[in-house]
Amino acid sequence: MIKVAHPVHHWLPQTQAWLHALISSLPISVQPHVFCETTANLNQFCVENLYAARGLRRTVQSVARVSGLRRIPRFEARFCRMLGIDLIHSHFGNRAWRDVPLAEKLGIPHIATFYGYDVSMLPASSNTWKRRYLDLFSRVHTVLAEGPYMAQSLQKIGCPPGKLIVQHLGVDIRSIQFRPRKWNGSEPLRILISSSFVEKKGIPDAIHAIARAIPSKDVRLTIIGDATGENRSIREKQRIGQALVDTRLGPNTRMTGYLTHAAMTAESLKHHIFMAASKTAADGDTEGGAPVTILEMAASGMPVVSTRHADIPNVIDDPASGWLGDPGDCESIAEALTRCLSDLPRWMTVLETGRARMESEFDLSRQGERLAGIYLRIARDSGGFSQ
Repeated sequence: MIKVAHPVHHWLPQTQAWLHALISSLPISVQPHVFCETTANLNQFCVENLYAARGLRRTVQSVARVSGLRRIPRFEARFCRMLGIDLIHSHFGNRAWRDVPLAEKLGIPHIATFYGYDVSMLPASSNTWKRRYLDLFSRVHTVLAEGPYMAQSLQKIGCPPGKLIVQHLGVDIRSIQFRPRKWNGSEPLRILISSSFVEKKGIPDAIHAIARAIPSKDVRLTIIGDATGENRSIREKQRIGQALVDTRLGPNTRMTGYLTHAAMTAESLKHHIFMAASKTAADGDTEGGAPVTILEMAASGMPVVSTRHADIPNVIDDPASGWLGDPGDCESIAEALTRCLSDLPRWMTVLETGRARMESEFDLSRQGERLAGIYLRIARDSGGFSQ
């Protein structure tokens, strides 16, 4: 059995359910250990081996204060040694940079996975992060990217191609029932949007596209999500509200706030179309890969209207398995929605193609086995694991 440490700051926000899925998907040949500073939502995101700094202060007298500084919290190093950790897997580039000294102190391989803002917004925001990433890339063993677009983006900021591996996020296909959506053309069209309120999600663009493509009396819109508390997210919530006023879709829109994953899944079954109008935000933030909700909706048999942004075209093949518009272009997104509605006779074929794509390339258990294979190969090649 190989033991892998997953250091994170906070275990676990609702918006990172995919990280719980990733760790839970690993086969029994891998024993994951999660190290964090704070915890929340443990009733939803339970893992067997979870070590929180606050709880460990009772048993480790010399725990260092956990901060954003690049130093090694003693509890992490001590527990990694005690547990016999073989490898460290850091999630998000900024966290990976912070974890380099820990991996080097322990003398074990270090893997970093990037997810979005860390590959785009951070290096665009300051030369400091550009330098830090170059340092990270020179010292980390392997860098994982969600898809080919993200891999290319990582190369552009200095990651050596030889250190890059494309490793998809996955969805639990076995737990997602395939229920192809149907729309008879006469009932109100029910459209679902689900994401945090941040600019890269393009929610105002989706709202304007819906208004251009469909008369308001014929649409019912549900928006799952909310502002995160950051100023930029609060401003985006205001823009979403203004878009609903400008398009007069407010009375036809239900905003639920954040929902649990189970509640979101149940809500999706009441809708005909899922929209994700992702784009590059003004501050450089991007999806990086593709939103996991797109994978889940496609797997469930829901038509997806999205954009040609980041790795979304690697997930949704227009017109074979969905419909894509240009990022940030309301007219183009409206045209994609119009094509979706004009393709009603093809819906079943499109949805079956999308499901097959999810089964072959984005099945969670397959991706878990593949990630375990990457761990094992790296640990053996580094001479730190002999079983």
